[in-house]
Amino acid sequence: MSGLEYKRIPLEKLSAYFLAVTVYHFAGKGAIKKIKALIKIFFFVPRLKHFGSKSDALYIYSIIRHDYERLADAYIEKMGIDFERLAVSGQIRGWRFNFDVYAFIAAHKFSVAANSGQYFHLFMSVYPALASLNYFEKKIDASKFRTCLSFNSSYEYESVITLLMRYSGVKTYTLQHGMYYEYKNEVPFEMIGMYFSTAEIFYAWGAFTRDQLKDYLEPFTKIDVVGNPLYKNRSFSSSFKPGSRRVLVCLPRITYDQEIVKLLKILSDDIFFNYQFVVRPHPSLNRNKISDLCRVNGISVSEKKLLEDEYAGGFRAVLGFNSTTLFESQFYELPVLQYLSGNDEFYGVGFKEFSDANELYELLVDDEILSGLNNPAYYFGECQPNE
Repeated sequence: MSGLEYKRIPLEKLSAYFLAVTVYHFAGKGAIKKIKALIKIFFFVPRLKHFGSKSDALYIYSIIRHDYERLADAYIEKMGIDFERLAVSGQIRGWRFNFDVYAFIAAHKFSVAANSGQYFHLFMSVYPALASLNYFEKKIDASKFRTCLSFNSSYEYESVITLLMRYSGVKTYTLQHGMYYEYKNEVPFEMIGMYFSTAEIFYAWGAFTRDQLKDYLEPFTKIDVVGNPLYKNRSFSSSFKPGSRRVLVCLPRITYDQEIVKLLKILSDDIFFNYQFVVRPHPSLNRNKISDLCRVNGISVSEKKLLEDEYAGGFRAVLGFNSTTLFESQFYELPVLQYLSGNDEFYGVGFKEFSDANELYELLVDDEILSGLNNPAYYFGECQPNE
């Protein structure tokens, strides 16, 4: 769809999220689920709900989560702007019936013009993009705004409104809300959007994010490294304890169950008789199953959430794979050791790497190596550790 436009907006940007939904969610789905998805896409749009005082700055969001609210509030405070808030989600206010004949006809013409041999996928992604854009044009007076901040400008209807604002002359921004990196294996659907931000400016936490995403976002979206506002001016002391023999093990989500078993077998090697491995399972893992596997291999399981008090327990290092917790551990100045499982989402991102027991042992016994593995500012920007 390169080169095609709708109301001056590049069609490939306008329909990118919906194309990803169509490709990912229709693959392997049964007839009933496909029919339900078709009905939702063709006949419904989310109701909008405004919050806060009227302003010439608009903040839009789709997901209600306490941690996301805290992060967004920190960004807004950093920007020093009083935003009017707009919830853009059917989960918040419900859905409204909307069938747009003009969008239907235009989507058909665009899908034919693309001549890609994928008419169904294209039509299913172009129609909801056009129909929702027409709907939002009627509901939102873009001319009254000078600034628009989207929590995630690549997600669902936030992407459409962000483009509506951008091509109406409004300065558009979006923020980083998780650790982004270039996936080396299959990109999960919930993260695929990071590659097609629709805002003019992307606020990144650190230089690491910029380095990982610049080839995908720029030049359409400019990356500004501003730091994670929740970590700015927050002082902390290093949790690295050179004399400790405790090692925190952070396991990824259940997708990697086979690789998890291989890692636990490595940790059960007799070479580590003098170390205590404390496993922190991902919430998606079966805790009882992981506990049984650890017990067999003589490994303890942490019952705590990953908070400052757990880091303060004094660890020699943190190890794991395919987990953003490894990056978070950098903030607390803990040495991070990455297990190369053979099915890795990332590697070569600044962590020391190992693939077997001997390589891990050589890293763990070397105080000089471990003490030189901390660089929180590269990942989180404006961090200020205690001296």
